[in-house]
Amino acid sequence: MRGKKPRITLVCVSLRGGGTERVVTRLANHLGGSASVTITTLVAGNSFYSLDPEGGLDMPRKALRSKLKPIRAAGQVLHLYRSLRRQRPDCCLIFGEDIVGLAGIVARISGAQSVLLFLRGTPRRSLSGINGLLNPVSSRLTDLTVVQTSQARAMLAARYPGKRLRVMPNPVMVPDCVTAVEQREKIIVNVASMGRMKNQRALIVIFSRLTGNSAWRLILIGDGPGRSRLEAEVRQLGMEDRIEFLGEQKDILVWLDRARVFAFTSLEEGFPNALAEALAAGCACVSYDCPTGPSDLIQHERNGLLLANGDEAAFAQQLERLISDEAMQIRLSRQARIDIDRFSEADVFSQFDGLVAEALGCDKRATIGSCDS
Repeated sequence: MRGKKPRITLVCVSLRGGGTERVVTRLANHLGGSASVTITTLVAGNSFYSLDPEGGLDMPRKALRSKLKPIRAAGQVLHLYRSLRRQRPDCCLIFGEDIVGLAGIVARISGAQSVLLFLRGTPRRSLSGINGLLNPVSSRLTDLTVVQTSQARAMLAARYPGKRLRVMPNPVMVPDCVTAVEQREKIIVNVASMGRMKNQRALIVIFSRLTGNSAWRLILIGDGPGRSRLEAEVRQLGMEDRIEFLGEQKDILVWLDRARVFAFTSLEEGFPNALAEALAAGCACVSYDCPTGPSDLIQHERNGLLLANGDEAAFAQQLERLISDEAMQIRLSRQARIDIDRFSEADVFSQFDGLVAEALGCDKRATIGSCDS
């Protein structure tokens, strides 16, 4: 019936702190202006990010937190099926390569009219293990699979139906005004979950060996299972007074606006939200060219420094060069703010609106609220 708001459900694992969770909550808040929106999670818990109180939220009972993975998974599938049967969404958006395989099939069986899959991590996770078997099947049974970079699409094309692969970057919050980089503190900041492929250990070792770093501090923001080992590494190096762990922070911009340099040593990504937000905040950025995402954001020597993935010697050399050259910091900072505007929330959310309108059977130029439900 025309005039009735379409029903849209966003599905993700949880709403804890993280890049996917941040995008899901921001997108839900945005879509809530023109649609009836519900977020369905597979894990119970409080939302780390602010949610529009007008939106719906459907989480499983705490009893689903079984220590036995098969029981927990079965409970999550049943919760999702029941949730979608109640909601009867016109469009269901599922986020995360670790769940789109089963969740996409469940959404289709439950009667969701249109189902879109969003792969958020490194393409490797969608090509290996159970994901590599199940996700391509789910992609063929649903309407569209959305990836974040053209590199990811190229890597997945052989296994996923090409006509159903769409590239859409994450929205980046671009501040209207930031502190001039030359007026900021001599801080190098890194934002990421702690450990494994985020590779903060390499950054800690590189920072400890810089010859021109006596006036600089390294701030590590984020949490995760690798944090205790990283803290032990810092103590072993005797760098506790120069390297600080802040844990998860809701307002990352406060720290990005204080830092001159953002250093990103991740070895693989889906779309590096933290790097994008650092560029938007006017940090002078240095990053590995890991798959995938940094090369979509940084042009070497134009708006940041982009180095061969895993080359610690080159990273150390370029980081030392950057912290000793204020003119370079200013030049990279200013250009980064200009170049990142194409990833702004306004532009990317407009793309999301077109995608959802198209999934609802409308002209993609139409507003979601004008679509028939």
